[in-house]
Amino acid sequence: MMDINTSKITFQNYAELENFVVDKPLVLSQRIVKLIKENLDTKEEIIDIIEFKVTEGLDDGETDTIMVQIQRDEFEKALQENLKNYIYHENYEECTELQGIINSLNRS
Repeated sequence: MMDINTSKITFQNYAELENFVVDKPLVLSQRIVKLIKENLDTKEEIIDIIEFKVTEGLDDGETDTIMVQIQRDEFEKALQENLKNYIYHENYEECTELQGIINSLNRS
C-alpha cells in the first residue's frame, strides 16, 4: 500500500484510515524520520509528511483531504514517538541513528 516515498494515500472510508493510523506501520515512521532528517538543516518551519484522501460517503465523488504536517519545534517529539515505533517493529539497526539525531536536537 505504501513505501517510504509515498506522499499520498487514498482510503475508501474513515474506518480504513483509522485502522491504518492505529496500526502504526513502520513505513509511515520511516517516512516521517526521513523527511525530518532531510529538513534538519533547512529553514522550513512546517514540513508536509503525507496526504490522506477519503472517498466514500461524500457527495458527488468529492474527497476529503487530510495533510499531515510537522512543525519544526515538534521534530524532537515526533522523532521520539517514532523511535518507540521502530522499537515496537524491532527495527533496531535504525534506532541508534535516530537516537543520535534526537540527542543532537536536545543539544541545540
